[in-house]
Amino acid sequence: MRLDIIIVADLGQIKAYKITKDELTTNSHAQLIDDQIIEMGRKKLKDIDTDKQGEFAVVSYPLTGERSVGERHNEKLEIRRKLICELSKTINLIIKKYNPAAWALSAGSEILPRIIEKLDPATKKTLLKTIPADLTKIDKTEILERFGIK
Repeated sequence: MRLDIIIVADLGQIKAYKITKDELTTNSHAQLIDDQIIEMGRKKLKDIDTDKQGEFAVVSYPLTGERSVGERHNEKLEIRRKLICELSKTINLIIKKYNPAAWALSAGSEILPRIIEKLDPATKKTLLKTIPADLTKIDKTEILERFGIK
């Protein structure tokens, strides 16, 4: 089966390419149809302002003074979950908009299964191939080679 769209993603960016075949030379070409940067995925954890006034309760201890009784221990994990949900929503919208017969997805090996698990069933049904690698920063001709498209 022939791929119509290739989507490559990492936690901070998603790119979608439409695959067209030249009838004269029978070579395939990739045309960028969507390129979105997810701002939260590009920021470092220390740059995200999360300590709002009154966020944590303060308890007074007799010997040590005042201390906060709570911290966000899993904040990095929570941000990662939100980014994966955002990526899945964006992929669902792209697939719904272009309605390909078959499409492929590439994302880092640690996030690819989680993205796929959050996709709509109709979107998953046309997913033909996945590659567990971050291909967002490579040239589109190399992306075609990685997916085995000539």
